[in-house]
Amino acid sequence: MGLSRKKTWTSSLYACIVIAMDAVNILNQSCVVTNQYKFESKHKSHKTVAFAVLSCLAVIVTLGIAATSNSLMNALRCRKVVVIEHRQALLKDFLNRKLPTDFGKRIDEYYSSTSSTSDDLFTALKVDSMVAQFFQMHANGQTIEAHSRDVVHLAETEMDGEFGDFGCITNNRIFYLFLALHDIGKGLALNVQRPREVSAKEWELRHNALITEKVLDATKLARPVKEVLLALHRDDTFGDLYKGSISTEQAVAKIREITPVNSIKVPEFFKLMRTFYKCDAGAYPFLRGHLFNRDFSFKTELISEASFQ
Repeated sequence: MGLSRKKTWTSSLYACIVIAMDAVNILNQSCVVTNQYKFESKHKSHKTVAFAVLSCLAVIVTLGIAATSNSLMNALRCRKVVVIEHRQALLKDFLNRKLPTDFGKRIDEYYSSTSSTSDDLFTALKVDSMVAQFFQMHANGQTIEAHSRDVVHLAETEMDGEFGDFGCITNNRIFYLFLALHDIGKGLALNVQRPREVSAKEWELRHNALITEKVLDATKLARPVKEVLLALHRDDTFGDLYKGSISTEQAVAKIREITPVNSIKVPEFFKLMRTFYKCDAGAYPFLRGHLFNRDFSFKTELISEASFQ
């Protein structure tokens, strides 16, 4: 018997016995509550009989699971294929569909108002049912929406000192809109087969950019603003730098390369990228403690504005 089959038998038997014991406990508790059927000490044998019967049933179920384990595995594989194909179709359907008539208007109202909140932002975005579905997908143990809300909240509460000189991004709420969408395609990307020559991060960024572009095109944002926001999806330069995958010199070259210079100056785009990285990485408690001081300055400054003067 192979190792995987042994694991199936063992884990299945353990699970079934636990279920049997729980069933006995539930039976006992329900009988105690009902005076007519209390388990008195003279009826302790009833517990033993019940446990024996349920244990036998557990063994029978275990044998059935073990006997059909191959069929179950095949069924799970088929389900995975169906999920992948479904999510591939989701992206295509979203890009080809017409968004609700008030979708762009609701987003425009959000960033145009000085009193709008992050709840208003996510409510506006979820006017479209497919965007709402993308937000409910999971990555890194939480929904895309939960993480995105953490990122926007961090920007609103901790990054006031970072804002000011972002070129054409003159409104903080426009940046918050991008933050809300920064991982919008991640749930899809994690479950759609990617070409071998494309890295997982690049695949994720592509999905994020495609969905973000569709959303931004529904708004009245100026073309330079859209170009700058979409450029933030082109690369994970700060992530690569602080993971040690690239050098500071390489990071400087990549930032210069991806900056849409017709819409924003390189130093301004650098500061925008840096703030985005702080908000995103800072939303993960482990990375926050590893990378940042309490004021969200970097513990180790690997790249600075001086590199772009």
